[in-house]
Amino acid sequence: MPHTYVLTIPKYTLYSYFRSLCLARLRIVLALKGVSYYILPINLLKNKQYSEAHTSLNPSALVPLLCHKTLGRYIKIEQSIAAMEYLDELHPQHPLLLPTLDAAARAKVCVLVNIISSNVQSITNLRWYSIGNEIIMADIYLILAIWNAKRYGVKLYDFPMIAWVINALKKHFTIINAHWRNQIDMPDELRYS
Repeated sequence: MPHTYVLTIPKYTLYSYFRSLCLARLRIVLALKGVSYYILPINLLKNKQYSEAHTSLNPSALVPLLCHKTLGRYIKIEQSIAAMEYLDELHPQHPLLLPTLDAAARAKVCVLVNIISSNVQSITNLRWYSIGNEIIMADIYLILAIWNAKRYGVKLYDFPMIAWVINALKKHFTIINAHWRNQIDMPDELRYS
């Protein structure tokens, strides 16, 4: 099976994982626009996204990563929505955001994209925490901010991606042990409230 969709010499490299929905999006967009690209496979099941070669290009250690060689520059785009918008601007054939003069229709497309991206896809990713499957400093700050936000009645369902990360974090033993309700100096009157 070929790893290159060739119409001309590729100026794009797509760091790819075969089952990634984000990458399927980009493969569809590139094909719709008739843009040639080279696929460089990154096997997530073998943790290849954490390789030095990949993280030197993409410190978040995620896929997709779309790279574009143009005018002596090497442009790296690490998110599928941003990559789709980039491709749409550079290759206006078959516009993805609808005709340029209809701002309301374009806004509606963006709303639908964000609903699907935030509310549907997150449950199918390998990612458990903010970046990858290891707790990082950002996760620690996030969980603490959420503990405080809950005291003031903030509804997490308004923030589906944050809710996804929080649901994973709150099951981790280090987070459970650090929760204020589990501290030996917590007053009894708060412990059962």
